Amino acid sequence: MKLKGMLGNWKVLLALLLAVTVVFIPACAGGPQEPLKIGVTPWSCTIPQSHVAKIILVEELGYEVELIEADLPVVVTGMAKGDIDMHLDAWFPTHWEQYYKKHQDIIESCGLLYGEGLWGWGVSDFGETDIESIGDLKGHEKEFDYDGDGIGDIYGLEPGCETSRLAPEVLEAYGLADTWKYTGSSEWAMLAQLDKAYKEHHYLAFALWEPHWAFGAYEGIRMLKETKGFYGAADVHKMVLKDLAERAPKAYRFISKFEISKADISYMINEIEKKERDPDVVAREWIAKNQEKIDQWLK
Repeated sequence: MKLKGMLGNWKVLLALLLAVTVVFIPACAGGPQEPLKIGVTPWSCTIPQSHVAKIILVEELGYEVELIEADLPVVVTGMAKGDIDMHLDAWFPTHWEQYYKKHQDIIESCGLLYGEGLWGWGVSDFGETDIESIGDLKGHEKEFDYDGDGIGDIYGLEPGCETSRLAPEVLEAYGLADTWKYTGSSEWAMLAQLDKAYKEHHYLAFALWEPHWAFGAYEGIRMLKETKGFYGAADVHKMVLKDLAERAPKAYRFISKFEISKADISYMINEIEKKERDPDVVAREWIAKNQEKIDQWLK
């Protein structure tokens, strides 16, 4: 009788232990319950760092990561709703400042990725004009009239970006509104127009920023000076959801230390866009060259 009673007690204890195991294993399992999502805007300068960060987060820290490709307003909306965790190409005080002011209770900067970016307009004129600034465009309308309507053409980016939003004000401020027009599209469409014009030896004005692979691909293109405070210098930040530090502390610590030089970004952009190499392959090459630095970030 005593042995039978003991066996009965063991059965009860075993059942309890199994129940506790079922309850607690999911709660104690390591890593995030949901994949981390990185918002990737359709600009060439966003791609290198997004792929570098994805590989490190997955292979060094064990997270699942998804790259969410969308225009900047959609990325910001996704972050504001908690559907996107980070964006690693946030230009301040230009493209991102208006969004940060609206959502700073949810979104924060996790520091600089790199500084001294430039944004505005550029020209491709094969070094044959003396145009150095946006103001210098005045009087050159016919040379930059690409579609034959008698008005100078400036090819730009999608309407949601700050470059395009400010374009009408810039044209007005420089007395160009009646003789020049800004046509927004996408970076890829704009660069296709640049490539076509370049092969035809036709001058073109277009949205331009640095770093960008076009500087190494088309001889004679250059940024135009802007003296009225619309365009100019910018710092590139890493924006994350404020609760990321609590939900994914290792990821937050890494992103807070993560940085890439403007020169390295330019190199990777050229490899990916001009040479059409796989972004992950290019990112892995950068990681291999900077592994010692990355190890310090991950400590």
